[in-house]
Amino acid sequence: MKLKKLFKAIPDTPIKGPKDVEISGICAHSKFVAPGDLFIVRKGNVHDGHRYIAEAIATGAAAVLTDIYDPFIKDIPQIIHSDVQSIEGLVASRFYDDPSHALQVVGVTGTNGKTTCTFMLRHLLDNHSSMEEYADAKSKLFQGLDAEKAYAIVNVDDSWTERMLKHCSAKVLRYGFSDKADVRACDLDLSISGTSFTVCYEGEEQCFQWGLVGRYNISNALAVIAYGLSIGLSLSKMSEVLANFSPAPGRLESVSNDLGLAIYVDYAHTPHALENLLKGLRGLAAQRLITVFGCGGDRDREKRSVMGKIAEEFSDLCIVTSDNPRSEPPEEIINEIVSGFHDSKKARVEVDRENALEQAISLGEPGDLIVIAGKGHEKAQSFAHHTIPFDDVELAREICIQKLNNLQKSGSAVL
Repeated sequence: MKLKKLFKAIPDTPIKGPKDVEISGICAHSKFVAPGDLFIVRKGNVHDGHRYIAEAIATGAAAVLTDIYDPFIKDIPQIIHSDVQSIEGLVASRFYDDPSHALQVVGVTGTNGKTTCTFMLRHLLDNHSSMEEYADAKSKLFQGLDAEKAYAIVNVDDSWTERMLKHCSAKVLRYGFSDKADVRACDLDLSISGTSFTVCYEGEEQCFQWGLVGRYNISNALAVIAYGLSIGLSLSKMSEVLANFSPAPGRLESVSNDLGLAIYVDYAHTPHALENLLKGLRGLAAQRLITVFGCGGDRDREKRSVMGKIAEEFSDLCIVTSDNPRSEPPEEIINEIVSGFHDSKKARVEVDRENALEQAISLGEPGDLIVIAGKGHEKAQSFAHHTIPFDDVELAREICIQKLNNLQKSGSAVL
């Protein structure tokens, strides 16, 4: 595409130099520039693209889109715009024949459930025009099962299950909480220290206990247990094995301790994730729910006050701290979070994340539930010009050990 055609409909983009240059590609990274490319100069938070113009030209850049005219560049044309980032997408769209014009755009809005809805829509619209058609398509997974050897393992609590089994000739194992389930969970005991439930199957009953929390995890377990039964595993053996099961790192990961505290580290770093996390744990806290969290720097600023509001609503005590501040001053991020609190006095502020964890565990009393949110599985904390090792799980564990030692030295009672 000719340079003048590319920028014809984009306002305030004067071209300094030849306008009939042929552009064969667009690139914003000097190391990936190919001959004939338009090099887009970005001025980032750390690196300034102006420093790499010479490298891009040497690699074959045919033109440069920049915010400042450089009189020393004489070999190729320069397109000048005061805010390159604001038109970068428009330039790319023009070059690639406006691909968005061929897309159907669906907007999903609401207080909660947006992520779930969009994921569901993606599946529904992938060759299926309705939920009925979607269920019928899924039922084909069961139609081809061997009638003698195969099992269809399904959730009886799902209203679409029977429709999907309509043409299934294989043996069926239904799991769930309903009396209609072949593999049924009952006698649920949900607490901050873990979960216990009884599985009933063909007259046999077996108690299961593990450290995972939440009713949804029981449903997940039932699916796995049903499969185990289909291949001949005993309920007692599965109970023994699952008792030692650990969740994915940083996903509601429990920090074991001898202080009588229930401590969980979770990656929840968005309003939706934080709300689901705290709402699910709120009813399990025997005493107080203490939340330690922050928001990442150089990311969506609008979510900060929202997350502050959510944390205040579902927590008894909030400690607002740093979470990968990157190039932003952590104090400014924290102030934006606290602005979402109805009563700012309910928010304790501790910029240093390690100190924040120490505060939470120091304040924690037996029966309290402490949630450390935002970083989850991450092993580092990112600042403007450096990164330090940081592991919420390991640090929380070390702080618990230190608190226990201090209590023992002072002669205080420890649970």
